[in-house]
Amino acid sequence: MLRGPLGRVAGLRPGVRLRLVGHEPIAFGGIEVDFRPWSPGEQDLALRECDIGLCPMPDTPWTRGKCPYKVLQYMAHAMPWVGSAVGENLRAAGAPDGPDTRGLCAATDDEWVSALLRLADNVELRKRLGSAGRAYVEGNHDRGVLADRLAEAFRGIAAAARNEP
Repeated sequence: MLRGPLGRVAGLRPGVRLRLVGHEPIAFGGIEVDFRPWSPGEQDLALRECDIGLCPMPDTPWTRGKCPYKVLQYMAHAMPWVGSAVGENLRAAGAPDGPDTRGLCAATDDEWVSALLRLADNVELRKRLGSAGRAYVEGNHDRGVLADRLAEAFRGIAAAARNEP
């Protein structure tokens, strides 16, 4: 899905490389791949060291409702990201070019190239999106925030049960 766009970006920005943390190496055409075998430590290192996160997904019924776990990991590490314009990625990204923008979404190869070049060329944009993403995760996905929401839901269920005959 990203072979073409990544190859084009590599041709336009020599020195750009892809860090791939996974179970086996994959070739991506003209872009240099820095493959690392997956482990919890290697994943954590990549999340701390990389500049831009990628979240490509096909547009299917499954992905339209899928939790954007990778995107949440990127945002928790204040990393800007580009993802497919599918399902929850769109919600996680926030309004395009608005004050709450947390990521960029792309639907076509040209949009992927444009978004990647935009982030590669603009350190301030990367910082702004990374900070906005981190704030979003802290405000919506922090354990304490989620525990409070769950407790409130249980209180509501208990109150409704007490009021039923």
